[in-house]
Amino acid sequence: MMVLMLFSLWHPNDSLSLTVVLPYLKIIPQIDGVISGEEKSGCVVLSNFCEISPREIAEPQVKTEVLAGYNAEMLYVAFICYEDDVTKIRGTFTGRDKFVPGDDAVIIVLNTTGDLSENYYLSITPANVIYDAIATIDGMNCNRFDFEFKARAKIHRNCWVAEFSIPFSSLKIEKGKKHVFRAHFYRGRRGLALYSWVPLRNDDPAPMKRAGYLILEEDILPVRKRVFLMPYLSLSQEDSFSGIRTKAGITGKYKIASNYELDFTFYPDFSQVETDAYQIEVNTPYALYYPEKRPFFYNGISFLMTPLNVVYTRTINNPVFGTKITGAFSGYRFYFLSALDRNTVWVVPQEDGSEIVASNRSSYSTILRGGKEIFSASYVGVVVLDRELRSGYSRVMGGDFTLRFLRHFTMGYYGYYSFTQELEDTLLFQGFDGEYLRGWAQYVDFSALYRYLYSSFQYEGVSPSFRSDLGYIYKNNYRRINAELKPIFYLYRFGIISLSPGMNYSYEKNFDGVEKYRGLRLYVSTDLKGGNTFTISYENYSERFLNVEFPHNRTFSFQFFLFPFEWASTEFSFSAGKGIMYEDPPFSVYKSLWSIYLSLNPSYNFNITFSASTSSGYENMFKQKIYQASVLVSKINLGLSPSLSVRLINQYSSDSGTLSIYPLISYLPTPFDIFYVGCILDCSLKSSLRLLKYQAFVKVQHQFKL
Repeated sequence: MMVLMLFSLWHPNDSLSLTVVLPYLKIIPQIDGVISGEEKSGCVVLSNFCEISPREIAEPQVKTEVLAGYNAEMLYVAFICYEDDVTKIRGTFTGRDKFVPGDDAVIIVLNTTGDLSENYYLSITPANVIYDAIATIDGMNCNRFDFEFKARAKIHRNCWVAEFSIPFSSLKIEKGKKHVFRAHFYRGRRGLALYSWVPLRNDDPAPMKRAGYLILEEDILPVRKRVFLMPYLSLSQEDSFSGIRTKAGITGKYKIASNYELDFTFYPDFSQVETDAYQIEVNTPYALYYPEKRPFFYNGISFLMTPLNVVYTRTINNPVFGTKITGAFSGYRFYFLSALDRNTVWVVPQEDGSEIVASNRSSYSTILRGGKEIFSASYVGVVVLDRELRSGYSRVMGGDFTLRFLRHFTMGYYGYYSFTQELEDTLLFQGFDGEYLRGWAQYVDFSALYRYLYSSFQYEGVSPSFRSDLGYIYKNNYRRINAELKPIFYLYRFGIISLSPGMNYSYEKNFDGVEKYRGLRLYVSTDLKGGNTFTISYENYSERFLNVEFPHNRTFSFQFFLFPFEWASTEFSFSAGKGIMYEDPPFSVYKSLWSIYLSLNPSYNFNITFSASTSSGYENMFKQKIYQASVLVSKINLGLSPSLSVRLINQYSSDSGTLSIYPLISYLPTPFDIFYVGCILDCSLKSSLRLLKYQAFVKVQHQFKL
């Protein structure tokens, strides 16, 4: 009886505990990682966190408290993360938005508009590494987003503390006296466990629907119209004989209202600092995909992302200027972007692949996206795209919806229609023959997520004449179905948390009814103690490429992610089997691909990462090599302070024989105030070491508030 009483003492927060009226703070807390008794007494204390991973709705091993309050100008949140041994707290200084997996961290996911598809994501580690982003309705799928707030963390005798001051002027807030925010508070503990204020289960596809309620009953200051200007000046020199090249531009924001913003940029500088990682280009029929890293475009990009990638902002390649208007009201959201590009690029899809076409032609692009939340956590939306050139255009319109129902089920539909007037310039690209094209594309998804079972079904169809020149359509002329079934077994013994055997079936044909692909993949994935994972799979498939049939291809692969030590993590993947050499004409080839990633953290402010990938092809059973291509990347980062860091990136591609070296000194007191000093060295290692390109640069940017 006593044992039962002891076990019944703890229980997770109920719905009543998750609705909190925040106190109005009379004292403005200092954001320094230290909480005085007076500061704590003015706040409400949120406690009784529960472990949601790897155990589900379990009592955590250590205690966590959140303090919260507000005044007319800002929301205050503080975490007190208790520890039995503070020497085991992990935090690696890597610079803003570069979080190291396995570090301790606290996370706020905040919704201020009622539209649960867009949520603010704020995080900090004990090393004062800040990460801010926009999270989708699952609360964890994030896209980078920079906004102003203060955060500071500090390790104490028996805990570590993190404080946040979030200005209301940085948030989208609808007018009104009483405000109700939705919030999740998480604590990640060294990759060992994830704690949450709200008890969550892993079979919930929309955790933001379960978020707690923060009620602000007092007035907050309305956001007045403000202008933020961020001019930059960049100085560079190509070699010792050339003069210094000067480049200047400006990016700005006009805060029309608390939930409406106008962003603009003239002659933006997107070069030098955010370099694209090398990728293996050999034996792939598809154009390479590079993620968006440019701040003007990635802020708000989550609203544009769809399964078919009809919007891919990297196709706005070298803009002279751009404007963007975003806003939210009464559950509605809208996004409008226009830009003049002086070097237009295309991702041209074909039945058996795609390729990138670059040019010096100018184009004017417009993106309009709107949507509304319905039925709580479900969504409907529309999109209109237009890119105009002097002798051609690409126009796309479409709509989509996502329905979440009966807690476990999600259904989505995306449909688009395109109108394309191609250029008539076969010298630029042989397929640009001035043809007028109309086409359609659609995507249907249905999934069910239970604690012990995941299943999904997708249909995808892209007609032969569908084009989205502002998107990344990697191929066309296909209809595909995909079905997956994955039971989940929770063991919690022998170091194994869960075991998930699964199967995935895919079938594809073109619009003439010719079978293009048929494959069955069997796999087993395992979640291990300490954040380690392991997956092994076997695939048997048949594929038709350039009207040549390749039956009975087989691929074996495995992948693992490990934390062997507190200061190291590693990831390794390997696949091998019979496949296709994607040439004209194609032929069978035995392929292998392996990659490794290693992260070392010798101290809290020193991080080294190394990655290597090699793709090989053989005429016979891994004999008589046809090709081999490798990519090597190393990154060294030394944090001298939360704002000052030194970085060195080295990249090598065996395909081009090029070694690129990027040393950089960065000083970023805020995401909008920047000082960079660095250089770019491109060297050829073919036959002998030869310098191909040299560029030294200095960049200064400062934000002015008017």
